Amino acid sequence: MSGPGLPAKLAASYVLVTSAVMVLAGATFLLLLAPRLVSAADSGARVRATANQDAATLTRIAARLGRLPNAAELRAQLDRLAPGSDDPVCDPTVRIGPGQARAIGDGVKIPCVQGPVGSDRPMSLMLLVGANGKVVASSYPRRFAVGARAASLVAVESAGALEGGAAAGGVAGRTPRGGVLWALEPVRLARPGPNAGQRLGSVYVQVPAGGLAGPSVQDLLSPLLPWTSKSGGGRVARLAARAPLAQLGAGLLLVSVLLSLALGRLATGRLRRRLRRLASATTGMAWGDLEQRARIGGRDEVGEIEDGVNRLAEWLSAELEAGRSEDEPRDADRLEVTRELHESVLRELSSLTVLAGGLRKALPTGSPLGTGVEAIETTAIGAVRQMQALLARLGPGRGRDGSALAPAVRELCGAYQARFGVAVEADVATGELAEPVERAVLQVAREALADAVEHRSPQRIALRIAMDDRQVEVDVRDDGRGMDSRTTGGREPGLDLLRDWVAELGGTLRLDRRPGTGTRLLVLLPRGPV
Repeated sequence: MSGPGLPAKLAASYVLVTSAVMVLAGATFLLLLAPRLVSAADSGARVRATANQDAATLTRIAARLGRLPNAAELRAQLDRLAPGSDDPVCDPTVRIGPGQARAIGDGVKIPCVQGPVGSDRPMSLMLLVGANGKVVASSYPRRFAVGARAASLVAVESAGALEGGAAAGGVAGRTPRGGVLWALEPVRLARPGPNAGQRLGSVYVQVPAGGLAGPSVQDLLSPLLPWTSKSGGGRVARLAARAPLAQLGAGLLLVSVLLSLALGRLATGRLRRRLRRLASATTGMAWGDLEQRARIGGRDEVGEIEDGVNRLAEWLSAELEAGRSEDEPRDADRLEVTRELHESVLRELSSLTVLAGGLRKALPTGSPLGTGVEAIETTAIGAVRQMQALLARLGPGRGRDGSALAPAVRELCGAYQARFGVAVEADVATGELAEPVERAVLQVAREALADAVEHRSPQRIALRIAMDDRQVEVDVRDDGRGMDSRTTGGREPGLDLLRDWVAELGGTLRLDRRPGTGTRLLVLLPRGPV
């Protein structure tokens, strides 16, 4: 075998499928998931920047007052306390609804909300929380009231940092009303004195999760794919900007599975077609169509099996053709043909069985090729059994004259005993029979012995041939496992042909077999004129 073997081809197909799935996963992450993750990181940085800016403004005001300002002072005296600064709590000119957020510069906008908003979704929010954990000022006092405990209002993940007074956040969190991005920055006393650096409180800023779009997909892709900056990103960009990450992950998994199946079938398609053709050819040969040939599709293990099947078919055709050319082969010639068939044909069949079995064991568990290889192995095993039965039927005794009936039957029984190890007892009466009846008696003996050995695995067979003035009786009994005719579908070609032949001669055939009790074949034939 000079070409690449079957294991190498299968390994190459697995590498192809795995590589394709990895490329798909990487491309999907780059085009769809990475922009969403970068967007989340960018939004968190904006929230933290806003908290830092507000904390800086409130620190300057606290330095002038020596304490945190209250909500009324921030509304009425902001120009005096922090000249030129924007309101650190909220922007009264901004209108942002529940579940929404708006970016400005490197931060986010916080709206001043006075009345009800008619929705429980999270809001863009700023709270000034005192060192005692209570709200001092709020951008939405109707829902987040001044004087309320802040720990019950803010993101659960921020509670520890709020109590400790550390800067934290810029990440996702959970509130009673939904997911948010949050950040905390401390406000400290920034003037000389014994309390310098003392924490006076903290600034808490949040925006609804997903409220900020972040950098666009085309902005992220433009360094790698310049044309996306001109086309607006196309459908892929719009999908990445809108689809939830869970849906994108499920879609990636589904596409990967479908792609793996498609590539697997594509990579193994030629091999599966070869196996189907090989199984079809061997099945046809087993049913007697020796004109069938398997097309050799490669120089690998399957190619060896294809070549072996073809050589087997050619040998069988040659032997059958040689048999037809001689009407009455001599006993010595017949024995020689039998010996050659046994040594050559069965050797080819056995080699085919071994090759198919080895190939089946070499395949990985669950391989799509397993079914085809098992069909080849099963067909080869069946062909071996049929050839053994054929050789037995071609054994000694065919074409003998009436005077040699008893020796021919005893020789037949001896051949079965030697070949199959079955004890065969023969009790043959002597007498002259008409030629058609004698041939029928010998054929009944052959068919009965072959049927018993092939289907019931007996240890002992008793063959008795008796005759009187009117009829001949052939009685064959075995101790093998009996069979219910319903399990065979009622069709047994060998016995059916024998039954038809006996009926043409005016005789009867009775088959008595039951599971576990052995089988008896009884044939009665009219003796007829000699």
